[in-house]
Amino acid sequence: MPVIVIFGHSHALAVKNALKHWNSSKVEFEIPVSGTKEFPGRLIYKHGKQKVRPSPIVTSIINRYSKQTYSEDTWLVSMAHGNYYNQFGMFAENRIFDFVFDELPQLGLEPGADYLPYNSVKAALENSMTPLKSYVPAMAKSYFGNRFIIVGPPPPVGDDELVAKRIQTGQENLRVTPKAVRLKLWYLQNKIAKSYCDNAGIHYFNGAVDGTFDKDGFLLDEQVKDCVHGNHIYGQKLLESLQNYVLNIKANK
Repeated sequence: MPVIVIFGHSHALAVKNALKHWNSSKVEFEIPVSGTKEFPGRLIYKHGKQKVRPSPIVTSIINRYSKQTYSEDTWLVSMAHGNYYNQFGMFAENRIFDFVFDELPQLGLEPGADYLPYNSVKAALENSMTPLKSYVPAMAKSYFGNRFIIVGPPPPVGDDELVAKRIQTGQENLRVTPKAVRLKLWYLQNKIAKSYCDNAGIHYFNGAVDGTFDKDGFLLDEQVKDCVHGNHIYGQKLLESLQNYVLNIKANK
């Protein structure tokens, strides 16, 4: 039976909670590390001219599962560092911004926003994603190779009022970035992350799995935990998709 080992930061808690109600016997799921309390520190480390190395926590997971008797039928799934687009553009100071994303012409432009060049937005987001860019090829060279999967974040929440509740006292100068702009940034992060994975020869799993988003592309209300995360219902959908993906790969070998 295939074993799917999931680890990561806060987004991994959705699948951890979903496993409490999981009753499929087609694959076995294990979650050795989830949340920032269990996964502190950086994603990768580099000292001087030494090569990039994954976090000691990730390295310990690789070492642990590569030595199991079932290691050749084990998949590693990383749900770490998924909030780049939220950290980059969930809020704006004083004035909101927008940009043209040719792949999403239906979203248009937000009236009254400061319009930024697409390449500038992409470059800025890529700069914040530098740890992931180094992490992906380092993991591709690990024992698990193409049995390593990166999972992206769930679709953004479409409720601006829910997002606004995240603004704390002393942050009154912040404004919620319009949901259409947040959706563009989410798509852009997925595009960038997928390019890293494609270049390294590993699979990128878009967090918008079937049955998790509405007609406009936002996370379904019943699957929202808060303005950033999906809940256990979303986690269930993700587990089902991961299971189907791994079983399909095995069936076609």
